[in-house]
Amino acid sequence: MGVLLLHDTFSASAVLLVFSLAGGYWLAFALNDYFDQEVDRLDERKKGRNFFSITDVTVGSAARGFLAASLIIAPGMLQFGWQGFWASALCVFVMWAYSAPPLRFKSRPGLDLPIHALFVETFPYVLVMYLLNLGWDQLDYVILGLGVMASVTAQLEQQLRDVEIDQQHGEVTFTLWLGADKALILLKAVSVLMVVYGVGFMFAGVIPLWIAPIGLAAVPAVLSRLFRRPGQPRPEHLIRPVAYFGIVYIAILIGWRVFA
Repeated sequence: MGVLLLHDTFSASAVLLVFSLAGGYWLAFALNDYFDQEVDRLDERKKGRNFFSITDVTVGSAARGFLAASLIIAPGMLQFGWQGFWASALCVFVMWAYSAPPLRFKSRPGLDLPIHALFVETFPYVLVMYLLNLGWDQLDYVILGLGVMASVTAQLEQQLRDVEIDQQHGEVTFTLWLGADKALILLKAVSVLMVVYGVGFMFAGVIPLWIAPIGLAAVPAVLSRLFRRPGQPRPEHLIRPVAYFGIVYIAILIGWRVFA
């Protein structure tokens, strides 16, 4: 919705596309949980959050559920013809290749971090811009930079949290390949860079002040990484309020833009 807000584009096709992408990412996370169920069973905290770790779901049932969900969200993409079709094909390939064997990019150092950076927090923005044929400006590129850094740090944070579990299960991640201590230094460095980058462009006037509250609200959670240790869980008490605030704030902005 942020792209639509920045470019003042709230047509029916644009809104349908955004909801389709939201459904697609929900499906991607569900697929990731399905293929992570064995690993998540080793961690009581993660086991309770993974539906497939606590529920017996057959391969056939999972496949039918995936197909049904795909058909429900497909119209939002396919309304754009062949562009939407090939974009959908890319989305399906990446979500499977990232989580499922034999490719399982998330367990291949050198691929896990770039794939996460390109497709988790930045790809939806790029895809909306592409399919709606919106013109790029400086703010769009700045937001993409923030998205890449946010995605990289989120992945590093998760890998550092799961170091022991991944080692027990034989998973190989960028963090294990590099070493937890070095990965932690990288996490802290990119986190500081992200804050400086965002604040710098805010003071430069590129990031409008009406957007700034979303980024500023996340600063405490980001800077808390400076005190992080390998294996330590993320501060959910800092992260969840930021997510809720972002959703409510954007909803208010959209309501004001549409109905004002």
